[in-house]
Amino acid sequence: MKSEEMVLFNARVHTMNAQTPRGTGLRIRNGRIVEVINSQASSMESYGSQYIDLQGRTVLPGLCDAHIHIEKYARSLDQIDCETNTEEECLTLVAQRCRKLGPGEWVVGHGWNQNTWGGYGSLERLDAISPDNPVYLTAKSLHAGWANSNALGLCNLSENSKDPPKGKLQRDDRGNLTGILFEDAMLLVSTIIPKPNHLELVSMIKRAQNDLHGWGITAIHDFDGLGCLDALLALEADDVLRLRVLKHIREKELDEALARDLRSRLQGEWIRIGHLKLFADGALGPRTAAMLQHYEGEPDNTGLLQFSVEELVEVGQAAAKIEYPLAIHAIGDKANRTVLDAFEKLQRLTQNISMAPHRIEHVQLIHPQDISRLASLGITASMQPVHAISDRLMADKYWGERVRWSYAWNSQISSGARLIFGSDAPVESPDPWAGIAAAVNRKSAHGKGDSNPWVAEERIPLESALQAYTRSPAQASSWHSLIGQLCPDFAADLIILESDPFGIKADDLWDIRPSAVMVNGEWVVRNF
Repeated sequence: MKSEEMVLFNARVHTMNAQTPRGTGLRIRNGRIVEVINSQASSMESYGSQYIDLQGRTVLPGLCDAHIHIEKYARSLDQIDCETNTEEECLTLVAQRCRKLGPGEWVVGHGWNQNTWGGYGSLERLDAISPDNPVYLTAKSLHAGWANSNALGLCNLSENSKDPPKGKLQRDDRGNLTGILFEDAMLLVSTIIPKPNHLELVSMIKRAQNDLHGWGITAIHDFDGLGCLDALLALEADDVLRLRVLKHIREKELDEALARDLRSRLQGEWIRIGHLKLFADGALGPRTAAMLQHYEGEPDNTGLLQFSVEELVEVGQAAAKIEYPLAIHAIGDKANRTVLDAFEKLQRLTQNISMAPHRIEHVQLIHPQDISRLASLGITASMQPVHAISDRLMADKYWGERVRWSYAWNSQISSGARLIFGSDAPVESPDPWAGIAAAVNRKSAHGKGDSNPWVAEERIPLESALQAYTRSPAQASSWHSLIGQLCPDFAADLIILESDPFGIKADDLWDIRPSAVMVNGEWVVRNF
């Protein structure tokens, strides 16, 4: 029996395919694109039985968030939003949550920024409003945490506690803990907080999936743990997973991933295994990103480098033998140089092993001498453009003149590197249109607070920004022939917009929201 076809017509179709960049409609059958219709196509009567007149609306491929923590984002939807203008506002929210909970129940939040507050939160003030509850609040960067004395006591942390190998416990002048934890010291608290059970996490991620669809996101590259993977697999088994998920594996869970044979088992159309994730340094916010020269005003601080070149090469060689490319978090210029030096050595040592290209996650500051090295080594630059808007004041303050080479998207494209974009949610909102607008404008929404573009040389054209959310993430994974473009035989993963991004003011890109979203030929959002 002939399969029912769907025809979308009277549209502006941007395919993100160089050979057939535009169309006026699409013919879809069984979740796949059969044909890109153009103005020379035969009459609609020759097509299938379901016709949808888009009345001039714009069609784009579904967008991919190439760096997200889907479990952390899902859980953050129920946590306190600590991204406040002052410490006082944050403490008020904590106090309100404490009053709703019973004694001993954990209070968890995310999003504070000591640079916005003018300093780190106070242990004494946090204790004063939470005498009966352990409290743990993560920083916007996810590289620092703020715990009250209740939480520290449950973790047996005191002034006699030693810093973990890749972390730091902040102390006052007398050596007492302040409640602020950096990098791996955060694990001393976070690992004892009760986690949602499997069914609860499945429900949370399903809710988060709906949020992502609302922005037009149909694919993600996820960096959370194997518990998150199990929740995603449950959604797939129930036939309700409507995100393509490239699932990266954290270093500490590699043995379990190998024992479960995930690489060979998960190569389907919904979930595939990606890279091995490592951290080369910290972040700009807590000034733990590893720097070649000290932070402005902090002559003794060059951040925290987590690996030497030799250590990265050793890990990379072992990973290559089991066909795991590396995705390495690197923010400071020293971290990026260290990672590039390691990748250069790995290229020689593993040249006969076929696997996806290695990635650097963030590439927030790079020395000008290293700009072209990602392209020459075939390394994917995985970056988050909205960070430039959030971080610009911090970057100016702590990196000084070095900011010329921060968030250097145009330099990476010009050098020939593959550039892919994401949000790092819940560090930032997963809204891809904020990322696209930031990449094109390099200033806040509608110029609020910063009417002039910041480091304007690194702005990129809209076409390049869209490619970094569509075709390029697919090419950086194993989905280059399935998603990222609207072409025959590709999945019918697409979004419909009321206006054409190429026909509006660049400042209005912030406000775009799709009126419909399709995944695998099925509407997951439709508002027309």
